[in-house]
Amino acid sequence: MERLERGINLLRKESLWKECFVNNSDCSAGIIKAHSIQNNRILKQISRDGVIITLKHSITPSQIEIKAENVGRGIASTFRGFCGFHDGRIFKATDLFEYTLDNLEQEFLFAYKTFAKTYNDKASAMNFLKQTCSLGAEGDAGKLNRYFTDSFSKSFLIQNSFRAYLRYKKIVDQYDLHRKSLNRKLKEKSYDGIVSDVIVLPARHLIAVSSTFCLADYYKRNRYDKEEGLKPLMLTIFPQGNETVIIMSYFRRHKRFYSFIKDEIVSKTIEEQKLILSNLILMYVENFMISPVMWESFSNKKRKEIESFYKQHSLAEYTQTLIKNDKVNLFE
Repeated sequence: MERLERGINLLRKESLWKECFVNNSDCSAGIIKAHSIQNNRILKQISRDGVIITLKHSITPSQIEIKAENVGRGIASTFRGFCGFHDGRIFKATDLFEYTLDNLEQEFLFAYKTFAKTYNDKASAMNFLKQTCSLGAEGDAGKLNRYFTDSFSKSFLIQNSFRAYLRYKKIVDQYDLHRKSLNRKLKEKSYDGIVSDVIVLPARHLIAVSSTFCLADYYKRNRYDKEEGLKPLMLTIFPQGNETVIIMSYFRRHKRFYSFIKDEIVSKTIEEQKLILSNLILMYVENFMISPVMWESFSNKKRKEIESFYKQHSLAEYTQTLIKNDKVNLFE
C-alpha cells in the first residue's frame, strides 16, 4: 500500500498544473506558490509555532484514509496558480485590509482566489489522470516502473484512471468557462457579478476555509446539465478580531439556485448555522485549516468522529440535507 501511495504522490507532483489563473500578456515570468488563505493575516492567527492542522487523504486500493497532520503555515494552502505580478497586484484589497461587510470588491476577490485554488486542484488532478492513462496506453514498463514497482499498483491505477479522467476533464472544461467569466469581471471591475451571503459568528474560531464546490442535486436545484453546467459555491471562512467571518459566494446568474442559502442557513440560529457549516466543510471542502490549539481542545472521541465523518462524506456528490450529522460541530 505504501508503494502505491508513494508512486501516486510522485506522479501527482510531476502533474501539477502550473499556470497563472489570469494568463495574459501582463504575466511575469514564473509561477509562484500563492496562498489561497492569506498567510500573514489569517494563517498566522490560527498557527502555533508556525504549524497548522489539516486533514489529509491517504489513498489505498480499498479505501481513503483520513488523518490529521501538522503543516507549516509557509506552505499551507499554497498552489502554483498565479504569477508574481498578478498575485501581488490583484489581492491588495484583501491582503492589506481587514474585511468590511458588504465590500463587493473584497467579497469578489475572496471568491476569485477560492475558485482559482479549486480550478488549479481540478486541473492538476486531470493532468495526473491523463498521465496515468498515457503510461498505461504506451505500455512502457520503464516509465511505469519509475512510479510503481509492483504489478498490483500498476494495474489498479491504469484500470481506475480513464473514467476518472473523463469526469475531471468535463469539470475542468466547465470551470474554464467560469474562469474566463471571472477574469472578465475582474478586468471590468464588475464585482457585483458575484453575489455573497455573509454570516458573522460572534466568537473567534481558529479555523480557515477556502474552497469551491457544487451542492450537487441539493433539493434537485443544482443538477449538472449542458445548458447550465456546474454551479460553483465559493466558501471562505476566517477569524477576524473577536468574530468569525463566513462568506458564501456564487455567480449572479446562479442566484436562483442558491436562494435557499438565506432561508436555510443565514436565517437560522447561531447553533444551527454552526452545525450546517461544519457539515458542509466535512462533506465538501478540500482546503481547510484548523489551529492546533483548537484541535487539541477537542476530546479524542470528537477528533475521531470528525475524521470518520470526513472520511465517509468528503467530496460527496449528492445530498438532500444540509445536516447529515448533528453531533459534529467544528465551531464549539
